[in-house]
Amino acid sequence: MYNIILNITTFCNFKCSYCDVIKDNKILDLNKRNKIINFINDNKWSIYKFKFFWWEPLISWLDIKYIIDETNESIWSNYEIVTNTSLLNDDIWLYFNKYFKIIFFSIDSENFFDYPKVFSFIKKFDLKDKVFFNLIVSPWSESKSLYQFYKLYNFWYR
Repeated sequence: MYNIILNITTFCNFKCSYCDVIKDNKILDLNKRNKIINFINDNKWSIYKFKFFWWEPLISWLDIKYIIDETNESIWSNYEIVTNTSLLNDDIWLYFNKYFKIIFFSIDSENFFDYPKVFSFIKKFDLKDKVFFNLIVSPWSESKSLYQFYKLYNFWYR
């Protein structure tokens, strides 16, 4: 069984102090995207899940959407994503609701996380069972991270 993780871009709209990942602003070219689609469709019985991850994948939302549109019948909506949530909109939420099995939201204490907006979308699209949170704690922001944890806890669990 394959668990595929695709780094669809090396762009990120945040500049976190702890992140030492090189952001050279590349995106997946069309030829490679089509090879991935062909691989998925040719190996549909062997693919357990497909995850969009690293940097900020929603920067390449149109590529993600295209890959899903071309492969969803092969892998039965076993998509996952990790996102900082800053680029979410109704179109993306509809896809999350329809095709994604697991959605990880990374909450970074150095950057803005719009709790009310995110939670209203989760409620609107009934995504609570699909959503998980990654709370990023860096050595430079422990107190802010604790604050983010309390805020998340109050929104999510109360």
